[in-house]
Amino acid sequence: MKWFPDRLWWQRLDVRIGLLVFGVAILLYGKTASYGYAWDDAIVIQENDRVHAGFSGLTSHWIRFRSARLQDQYGYRPVTMTTFGIEYGLFGAKPGVSHAINTLLYGLLCVLVFATLRRLLPGLNFWVVTAAALLYAAHPLHVEAVANIKSRDEILGFLFALGSLWLLLRYYDTGRWWQLIGAMASFALAYLSRESAVMILPVMGLAILMQPGTWRKKLTILVPLPLLVLSAYVVFQLASSNTAGVETTAGMGMLQEDLGLGNPMLRAPNTDLFLPTQSALPLRYLGKFFWPWPLQYYSGFNHIPLSDWSRPIVGLSLSAIGWWLVLSLVFVRRDKTLLLGFTIFASYLFIYCHFYRPLADLMADRFMLAPSLGVCLLAAWVPSLLLGVRHAPAAAGADVAPPRGYNMRLGIYLGILAAFTLLMGYRTLDRIPAWRDNLSLFSTDIPHLQDCARCHVHYAGALAQEYTRKGGSEADAARIKAEYARGIAICPSVYYGRIELAQFHYARKDFAAGVAAMEDAVKEFPDQGRPYYYMGYGEYYLGQYGIAAEHLKRSWDKTPDREDAPYLLAWAYFFGGKVDEAVALAQACTVRFPHNDQFHDAWSDFLFGSERADDGFKVLQAAVARFHSQLLYRKIVQRYTESGNPEAAQNYRAAASQHGISL
Repeated sequence: MKWFPDRLWWQRLDVRIGLLVFGVAILLYGKTASYGYAWDDAIVIQENDRVHAGFSGLTSHWIRFRSARLQDQYGYRPVTMTTFGIEYGLFGAKPGVSHAINTLLYGLLCVLVFATLRRLLPGLNFWVVTAAALLYAAHPLHVEAVANIKSRDEILGFLFALGSLWLLLRYYDTGRWWQLIGAMASFALAYLSRESAVMILPVMGLAILMQPGTWRKKLTILVPLPLLVLSAYVVFQLASSNTAGVETTAGMGMLQEDLGLGNPMLRAPNTDLFLPTQSALPLRYLGKFFWPWPLQYYSGFNHIPLSDWSRPIVGLSLSAIGWWLVLSLVFVRRDKTLLLGFTIFASYLFIYCHFYRPLADLMADRFMLAPSLGVCLLAAWVPSLLLGVRHAPAAAGADVAPPRGYNMRLGIYLGILAAFTLLMGYRTLDRIPAWRDNLSLFSTDIPHLQDCARCHVHYAGALAQEYTRKGGSEADAARIKAEYARGIAICPSVYYGRIELAQFHYARKDFAAGVAAMEDAVKEFPDQGRPYYYMGYGEYYLGQYGIAAEHLKRSWDKTPDREDAPYLLAWAYFFGGKVDEAVALAQACTVRFPHNDQFHDAWSDFLFGSERADDGFKVLQAAVARFHSQLLYRKIVQRYTESGNPEAAQNYRAAASQHGISL
């Protein structure tokens, strides 16, 4: 009896190639484990309270919240968000762990790419499939999807989608029902990781049609596929129609900035420019695939021009796609590789070219994670056709020699693909460090994004954070202000850039400059409350209490659920000599905002300041008994000490200590 097979699993060539593909992915992206958060990680992870809740917040990720917070504009991707919640519950804010998980998932995706291509294209030369898989693993267009933690949704969506396809093919081969259930479950996980995963269904349809067997057998699998489309559509509609969380930000003055800053089609003067602009995108993506210099994290307003039908790029793009389709159909009887690649590319790019609905970004490298597999097949297949090595020699016997010149042609082919893959791998290694953190990313890409309004604001914000953290010179401050000004000048609709500019001025105690910046913001956004608040804020610290009160009151009228405007307004009343108005407002706000102890603190200060100490002590005593906050304990101890009552002060120190509050 033989206890071990003649050939161990790790001795099989396909297993070794799979390990090689996995190793290439891990080696390329392993250094990201030392990186921090960057770009959209702030919205999706760093500033997301539901992620910070860890395990206790996992169920919340399955609810589609619709508030005005940016984290709730992310989309319905509960599987992806659940992974972030689990990570936070286990490790806390450890971006290195998240980067390592992204790298591991990408490595698994690359292995699945190789395994799926081997299964789908059994007649294609093994080395052509290997070349396509290695090129996929090494390509720099995938850097954003892997090095930006938030883009795990792209990885998971394509990983589960390919897993669904592979399991469906296994079911076709064996008829085992559990494989069919696994395929459906994997598709559900894909769609709930990233909505674009639904575009694996056309690829599934072609994959089944490519299989040997009767039409009856194929139809038994093809017919249910529209039901998956319908189920995905129902889930999307249910999630989109949900209004959970809307009321939490209804009166907070949170503005969804002009979407045209990210997708210039949404700022187009007319919709006639939509279709030609969309039609030009495939060629733009193909160009980035074959020559990924430069790469940018963002493509927004003014960066990519809108196109009409007279622009050459539109005709060239349609011609390129048309020729790919024609060649696919010409070779379809002998070799379905081109058609498979075209279907993968066109299916996924249908969504990313905005034919279904406009997306927030006109273009993004992460959008090419799935479509690029189709281009990898194209790039690997065309040289194999020209060199006559797309099919391996018929294995008539071990001693049968391959056709004359085959080995030399195969060597030339492998050399060409190896050189191209090494070039792409070099570009990947060169690109990855840009994603170390925000400052690294924005400073790397800003030379290529000089006409992009938001990018100047992003860069200025990263510089301002570094300035606040480490300090800087006047030249550094001037540079920050110039970057903000550049973004605003390119597109006046930059709203949050204006707010950030005022905040930077205020952080440097340059209140007059901050007020001037907000005067322009009020003119551009007269219906928004926050510019009025920041204008009043600067005027308050300039001692202009009357005009500050006017602007703060207007801000509160427009954002009635915010607490900062009425708090500062009360102090503006007080220092402006309107003590009774200050007392009345603070008292009213203790009812309007019952969980904010600052209004009780201010109320007591106004009473003490107007020589009503007895009433001030009553307010503090009641507030301390209610909140047991450090702010109020400190205030009441201070007031009793100043009034010459050290015994009462000591009693409240002891009470604070009993509640675990250190004074």
